[in-house]
Amino acid sequence: MARQLTDLTVIGTASRPETRSWVAGLGAHHVIDHAKPLADQVADLGVGTPGFVFSTTNTDKHVAEIAKLIAPQGASA
Repeated sequence: MARQLTDLTVIGTASRPETRSWVAGLGAHHVIDHAKPLADQVADLGVGTPGFVFSTTNTDKHVAEIAKLIAPQGASA
């Protein structure tokens, strides 16, 4: 929905090949591996610093990485 209803770049997460394909099929522009450090992977995409993060599962495991990768106060540099 985010891709269809907004002009945001959508980055999904998945770790197995079949779930990576599923996430891409749902419309994610990029798919990164949630089993690896998120901030480094997002930086490697070269899409800039995200202003929004929508985390729906295991947020407690990823909150430190989310804090590293998100733009301060959601403002891109």
